[in-house]
Amino acid sequence: MSSDFVNIDFEPELYKLESKTSFNKEFEYIYFFFEGKKLKNIRDYPKDYLEFLKHLGLEIPELSPRDLNPKDWWGELSEKSRVLNSKITALEIAQENGFCPTGVREVKNIEDIEKILKSNPDRDYFIRDPYLAAGNNSLILSLKNFNKKKLSNRLNERSLVMAPYFRRLMDLGFIFGQSEVEVLWNLNSKDGKFKGGIVYKDFNDLFNFIEKKWGFNRDVIWDAQHKIYDLYLKKGAEGLIQIDSFLYKEENQIKYYPLVEVNYRKSFGLFINRLRAFLSPGGVGIFLNFATKDLSPCENFAARLEQLTTLLYQNEKGVIPLSPQDGLFSSFFVSGETLAEINVMAQKIWDKISIGKRPFSPSLLLDQFIL
Repeated sequence: MSSDFVNIDFEPELYKLESKTSFNKEFEYIYFFFEGKKLKNIRDYPKDYLEFLKHLGLEIPELSPRDLNPKDWWGELSEKSRVLNSKITALEIAQENGFCPTGVREVKNIEDIEKILKSNPDRDYFIRDPYLAAGNNSLILSLKNFNKKKLSNRLNERSLVMAPYFRRLMDLGFIFGQSEVEVLWNLNSKDGKFKGGIVYKDFNDLFNFIEKKWGFNRDVIWDAQHKIYDLYLKKGAEGLIQIDSFLYKEENQIKYYPLVEVNYRKSFGLFINRLRAFLSPGGVGIFLNFATKDLSPCENFAARLEQLTTLLYQNEKGVIPLSPQDGLFSSFFVSGETLAEINVMAQKIWDKISIGKRPFSPSLLLDQFIL
């Protein structure tokens, strides 16, 4: 049996883009939370970390670092993937089917961008790279901070997606291709970078929250998502696909942008939904991802557990360290009964393990959502 290779660096390889940083090694641990049998691991895993995973009830796959013919596990490198993962494809489908807000467009040269900015000199816009994931290369742009040279260099390589800067209220991801449609509340920074995610044991609780908070009907959301999924099936999509969307406020109205982009591969939304297994009935959890350099150093994984001892997961509540302690990033999952509870717990975790040089990420604060 061949092993699985966790090719997180999927987009740069798929579109043959230069990338300064590789994330394959950093997020390879995700594989342990699925039911894979054999992993082509490119890093070593401490014994105390693997024992902790077993304590959680996970089955450790066979580790096969010397396998010369592994299968790509995160995503398939194919022409179909190139087309279906592209934000240009998502934009075209959205425009053709009435799922695109006014002003979202593909821009191919710097003159187009400059013309748009000058026509609305006081308005902010949002630029997205059509081929990169997790908000990489995204930026907020206005005439005041327009860097013509920097954007010209990027446009020499490929076109970009440009949109008015929307006042986003909530980012939602929908994962199709399994026995049930899974949903993730994405936590993104103002400039579109993925910072974390929230998942409910029962997705109805998320939509109850949306209707109570903003009065937006869940049927509108679900109807759009199923139509978009059908459109991608007609384009040849098979297996897993995540459709990203968001609610936003414009002219005192709550609106929905149902097709921002698509991940035609496995995704962090899929992974975070695997963590629903650690939630109680009616529970909610938050995935946190911190730069390890901002945390107190640990000689081993046991030391990280010791730091968190009073907050560790038990009886379906508390924090689960997800990743080894020695990577560039350290990931955690916090399980609780309410948003208020996981909000407080997430900040307690930061206070306990951070070195105190940076504040807790504003993108992860849930105060504005506590009803």
